[in-house]
Amino acid sequence: MPIFVVFIVWAVMIGAGTMLAPAWRTREPRIGLATTLALTLVAGGAVFWAFAFGWDTLVVDYLLFALVSLVVLGGTLSQAQARAEARGETLADELQGWPGPRDLLAFAAVGALITLGVLLLPAPDSARAQVLAEQTRVVLAEGRLDAAADNSTPYPPAFIALTAYLSQQLNQDPLSTQYGVAAVLVFVLVWLAYDLGGEFRDKRLGRGLAVAALPTFLLWLSGQYTTLFALMLMLALATYLLRVVRHADWWDAVAAGLMLGAVLFSDWQALYIAVCLYAFALAWAFSHARHTLPHLLAALGVMTAATAPYTLALLWGSARSPLFGVDVYALLLLAVISGGGWLLARVSAPR
Repeated sequence: MPIFVVFIVWAVMIGAGTMLAPAWRTREPRIGLATTLALTLVAGGAVFWAFAFGWDTLVVDYLLFALVSLVVLGGTLSQAQARAEARGETLADELQGWPGPRDLLAFAAVGALITLGVLLLPAPDSARAQVLAEQTRVVLAEGRLDAAADNSTPYPPAFIALTAYLSQQLNQDPLSTQYGVAAVLVFVLVWLAYDLGGEFRDKRLGRGLAVAALPTFLLWLSGQYTTLFALMLMLALATYLLRVVRHADWWDAVAAGLMLGAVLFSDWQALYIAVCLYAFALAWAFSHARHTLPHLLAALGVMTAATAPYTLALLWGSARSPLFGVDVYALLLLAVISGGGWLLARVSAPR
């Protein structure tokens, strides 16, 4: 049943994001952003391992355990409070990362609406939803994540890896599993839009962006799961890039690199948009904050390392797709933009 998947994924990922938000060493905790990072670490880690060493659901179990360990070792709330006190920070409610009671009530209403939709509406049987479910069944049957690439219209592996793992562990049909997972993605995306607004200005803007993100329900109900996943990752990428160019934080740079790589795993066309976001951040850093250029280049290095097995599989053809050219051209564009930014920074640097 999709509702069973929803409650399991909701409890694990939102819980992990709530605890990871203060443990991740950045200026303000953001629950939606941290939840997206947690999803990326699990799904992206599964893809990395599958293309480097082979598909194994036990590895995903270890990734979840490592995520919980990171949260515990990070010290969660106590560490975040200690860092704030050490800086002598006293922020108004509108500027704090944690949502207030009214915002939490609004998120609860969104969650109730999603739950109602899962209970009353059947899983969509669109062409994309059917293909994704079939690819998941292929992965489960053959035990190889790249086996899904043999399908005539394959999609990137991140969402498939997530649903394959949950389908096997929860003993659910892939069509129901992906419907439940996508329901949670909608909730995370709305919260993530709230975090982006809060990071850009304050909670008031965050509330407006959260309301603007509500139409993503339509992507969920129409079975556009990979697009929904990629949109969530791109919002997270934009937020982390904003934090990097503002605060020059290395942890944010690492997260930005992970998000950039996760977009490649989630939706090929979305990679172009991600490249544009990175290029905009690079141009802004070059003109306004050159001290953040090393952080942005470090993000590219993290992305390169995280996607190396999958990229090599693409180049060697074991995961070749009808959109193979999109992958290569987008990656080359990213390399050219980054190399050009580095060269300009070197040439125009004061001597």
